[in-house]
Amino acid sequence: MGGSSLQGWLKPPGAFSTFNREERNAVAMLYAALLHSGNLERFADAIGWDGLGQPAAAEVFVEWTYARDLWSLHEDPEQRRDAIVGLLAPANADWLRHCAVEQFNTFFGATPRASSHEIQYPGRWSVRRFAANIPDNDEFRRTCVFKWAFNSKPDLVIHGSPDRVLWIEAKWTSGEGSYPSSSGEKREFARRGLHAVSQTDVQRFLVTELLGFDATFAYLVKTGTAASASHPTLTWRDAFSQLSTESLPPFVREWIHHL
Repeated sequence: MGGSSLQGWLKPPGAFSTFNREERNAVAMLYAALLHSGNLERFADAIGWDGLGQPAAAEVFVEWTYARDLWSLHEDPEQRRDAIVGLLAPANADWLRHCAVEQFNTFFGATPRASSHEIQYPGRWSVRRFAANIPDNDEFRRTCVFKWAFNSKPDLVIHGSPDRVLWIEAKWTSGEGSYPSSSGEKREFARRGLHAVSQTDVQRFLVTELLGFDATFAYLVKTGTAASASHPTLTWRDAFSQLSTESLPPFVREWIHHL
């Protein structure tokens, strides 16, 4: 026992596939399995989702960045301005529609500095900076959720049809996150007497309100973890047991075996 490496002191039980516990790797394994013939239909049936449509036309994405990538396609500042004002409906909407681009960006605390020629990405707004400009608590909270939604990346999303998606929140050892996360933002929420916003609520806003999809939310959890009271829940073991895995590489099948 011992030696020059950690493995000399802490002996691995076998190949890494026998003891890997990384959440993102689990999502990658599921993604690989879902791309094999018939598995999308099997998974949708296991979840109880009827939104798959034509399986051959379905699309599957890991760390779904729809809002970010849609935003990047549309560079026209007036289109971006109209979208933000139209969706947020702020109290000073008329001023925001007509102010200079730099003033617009400054109002929302765009980082690292306010641009004078482009309406900047909402995910880069600073809560600390725009807090002083939005005294109303409901509007402040709504603006925070709007900002956080642009940075949110659901673990796995299946597009069953142009307007229907299945959103999967994958959990292994981590619990559900919440916003705000930084100490400064938490202090501002406490000062205003506002409660934290769950990760699920931010992602629900992203998928259904910001983007307008007809969405079904589901959880994948480790065996022994409590199921969600509000959404369909499968264990990782049960999810993979519904899928055809014969054509997957041996190390993937080994990983599944050790779930």
